[in-house]
Amino acid sequence: MKGFRRTICSILILAIISVLAACTGTNPNENASSSKPSEQQVSSVVSDDKKSLVKVMSYNIYYLDIEPRAENIVKFIKMYPSDVIGLQEVTADWRPHINKAFADKYNIYGYSRSGADWADESQRSSGWEYSIILYSKDKYELIDKGHFWISTTPNIFSAQIPGGIVSQTPRCINWVMLKDKETGGEFVFLNAHLDAYNESVKKFSTELITEQVKQFSEGLPVIMVGDWNLQISSPAIQYFISNGYENVRHTAEETTDIGTFHSFEQLEKDAWKFGDIILASKDRFRVKKFDIKTDKFDGKYISDHHMLVAEMYY
Repeated sequence: MKGFRRTICSILILAIISVLAACTGTNPNENASSSKPSEQQVSSVVSDDKKSLVKVMSYNIYYLDIEPRAENIVKFIKMYPSDVIGLQEVTADWRPHINKAFADKYNIYGYSRSGADWADESQRSSGWEYSIILYSKDKYELIDKGHFWISTTPNIFSAQIPGGIVSQTPRCINWVMLKDKETGGEFVFLNAHLDAYNESVKKFSTELITEQVKQFSEGLPVIMVGDWNLQISSPAIQYFISNGYENVRHTAEETTDIGTFHSFEQLEKDAWKFGDIILASKDRFRVKKFDIKTDKFDGKYISDHHMLVAEMYY
């Protein structure tokens, strides 16, 4: 009889524990002292805190030999669907390929180094590169947009910087301010391609970009992508880091240590450079994933740079 009572008590206790677990959402077999959240818990934290997801891409598609590569470049970009894309070294000769492939799904914005509007198809100066921005028509409402030059007169076409120095070529920086139609989340996205040679120009560029962004970002979180022609440890990139930005490669929950510039495989893998970088406002994003895409087509890379992608919550 005593054994029967103990059995009944045990059954009742287990029933009570199960009911409590169902009410609290906890597993009675889990270690209560464990502080590591499950994947499901991580997702709920993201949705509660950072409700807007943005999938970002940055890719230098190379400005020469367009026709033999265009079909695969388009295919490659479509392989990794993104909400907002920054492309560098896009000449006017790229326009028919880019517009045909993406204009139905994306709005496309950008001014070239000479100040030509991407939307103006009459401007056929193929030698002047654009750093264009593509953003999803379905997902985003455009709040604002703009461009400026790396110069002492950022609102006027010029390549002049302080000290009488002239950069290798004029550099035009493009940006958009977007609003997620579903969540209402707003952010600024900037696309850049900086001077490759002069260290003074590079230093001035990062300082100017930092100050210009303050003027139009209105306190919103900022994503800056591009071919910065700067290594991660360079003083110019570290200027961004010390002024409120972070390299998402270093803050992503899932990341990689692969370089981005291989010069059409002229560089060995362990010598690939890291000049393509995605930067984001510090503590304003949760970076779920960062990756470098190294796909080949017919056994070859189709650009001298690899593609960068990131999934970020804000």
